[in-house]
Amino acid sequence: MAITKVNNDLLTLDAAQPTITSVGTLTGFTSTGIDDNATSNTITIDASENVGIGTSNPSDYYAENLVVAAADEGGITIECGATEKTYLMFAQGTSGQSAYRGFIGYDHNTSLEIMNVASSGTLNFITGSGQTERMRIDASGRVLVNTQSNIGGARFNVEHPTDCIGCNIGPSASGTRYFMYFTYNGTNVGSIQGGSTSTSFTTSSDYRLKENVVPMTGSIDRVKALKPSRFNFIVDADTTVDGFLAHEAQTVVPECVTGTKDAMRDEEYEVTAAVEEVRDEDDNVTTEAAEAVMGTRSVPDMQGIDQSKLVPLLVAALQEAIARIETLEGA
Repeated sequence: MAITKVNNDLLTLDAAQPTITSVGTLTGFTSTGIDDNATSNTITIDASENVGIGTSNPSDYYAENLVVAAADEGGITIECGATEKTYLMFAQGTSGQSAYRGFIGYDHNTSLEIMNVASSGTLNFITGSGQTERMRIDASGRVLVNTQSNIGGARFNVEHPTDCIGCNIGPSASGTRYFMYFTYNGTNVGSIQGGSTSTSFTTSSDYRLKENVVPMTGSIDRVKALKPSRFNFIVDADTTVDGFLAHEAQTVVPECVTGTKDAMRDEEYEVTAAVEEVRDEDDNVTTEAAEAVMGTRSVPDMQGIDQSKLVPLLVAALQEAIARIETLEGA
């Protein structure tokens, strides 16, 4: 099929025979179609100059300028020479290169990818000449930065080399600002906030949230039941620190410890990595795509401790001790 224009007339030439098969006027039209000998128009340009491929009414869609529709599989392929670059460009205005605001692309000359979607459904973001994956969003919606491993079932994972900061959160305005805000069922339960010289880690403590408030008693005996120790962690044998064994502190101040002694949990892990489909220069599949094979294993569910929750007990015990001292001194 060939198409040409004579004055204001659009001529459609049959692909098999170089004869005019139809004539459609371009002046005063409401829409025009380009027929590829199918039963309906393949390309439609409506009166607002919106282009539809596979649809005769591109104005039905949110993005009207160019709409590609298909009953089954469909899409757009952008192809260029073997040593050129392929881009999907985003621009603002019409002022040459200064209008460009971003792109997604592939450099055939250096085989550099910007972004891809794996057969497993993972969205990968790639940077640098070494084609290093910097971030991915996996099929479960988890975000992983500088890592391909999900740790402990977390929804957001960040891994960083030893020569950089893992995460930096800082406001540009002066005064105290919230860095992080924590809610449970829509109610604030804590925050991390800071100013020009300090950072505060807060948990909800308003009196209006509490009831059955009574003074603490017997605090000295409870403090005596605590077993502070010196030890090193297995992964850092050369560093000795002060602290508590979580399950021992839990018997005295249960709220300072999370988890249960000797608990285990199921962890999902990757048995076999996903394989991407590979095609040769003739577009023949040389390697079939395969999804990652996942397995489940039982791993220790470690306890944790928030030592700041020991402070009320320590203060109460100190007050009891001061009262005893003052009584003895006044005798």
